[in-house]
Amino acid sequence: MAGEGNLEKMEKDFGPQVDILLPETEVLAKHGNLNEALEKLLVIEKQARVAADQSSTGRILIHAVKLCYETGKWKLLNEYVVLLSKKHGQLKGVSSCDMVSGVCLACKPVETIIDPIASVNLRNWAISQAITKMVQEAMSHIDHTPNMATKLELIDTLRTVTEGKIYVEVERARLTRLLSKIREGEGNINEAADILQELQVETFGSMEKREKTDFILEQMRLCLAKKDYTRTQIISRKINTKFFGDAENQDLKLRYYELMIMHALHEDQYLNVCKYYRQVYDTPSIIEDEAKWKEVSVYNPHSTICS
Repeated sequence: MAGEGNLEKMEKDFGPQVDILLPETEVLAKHGNLNEALEKLLVIEKQARVAADQSSTGRILIHAVKLCYETGKWKLLNEYVVLLSKKHGQLKGVSSCDMVSGVCLACKPVETIIDPIASVNLRNWAISQAITKMVQEAMSHIDHTPNMATKLELIDTLRTVTEGKIYVEVERARLTRLLSKIREGEGNINEAADILQELQVETFGSMEKREKTDFILEQMRLCLAKKDYTRTQIISRKINTKFFGDAENQDLKLRYYELMIMHALHEDQYLNVCKYYRQVYDTPSIIEDEAKWKEVSVYNPHSTICS
């Protein structure tokens, strides 16, 4: 058990071995021996994982993904993401908010958690960060996939390994939004909307308030595009409009009220339409732009104020 104010220490530091291993395996991969390079990485990865050396484990997982990407082995990249996720899943990880002394271990920065009672959970929390780093590394390569089929396969793999894991809930949300965008681009509006509705981001403790609001607005937009006005109204209630009081959130405020105006017009709620336009008019960025406030001052269902 760790002493007070400290996390449980790793049993052994594999940093020196990893410092030698990474460039060695990079050379192997460049010379066409990717499988041999990955096998070497797996040997040290297991030792570092068992010893709770989170830093070394994370470096190895990131490097494995990097080697697969650099050699263009996308199927192997997917296979190793799944394999390494399963290996780490054998440990008692944090798949939901583990509360110790009122602290959410998955949402709180590790250096701020000092309760020694949490040392066992913290060890597993630290190991889970290696998976987070691997997922983030794989996500950084999505835009570099050679074709749409490969991109969708990678997104599907990452959504699979992040399912039900709170420490990668933000990454899963971003992947889901990306998939939804792809489906919308294909003209599958209903599917795009349904995909985005899978996530209840308002419950995500690790997602920043601005990103969370932006995500909910996207859910509202797709519901309107799907002509699901009832669900649009339900989702809109997840947003606390007091959040729009900060100057840096004016863009989100305008998007929100534009969507609410569209909904109110469809429902023939003209008093609400007037209220929403008033909220738009009272926004500093509108008041300061003569062209925009003149547009808002006259009822206009085809307003382009948010463009």
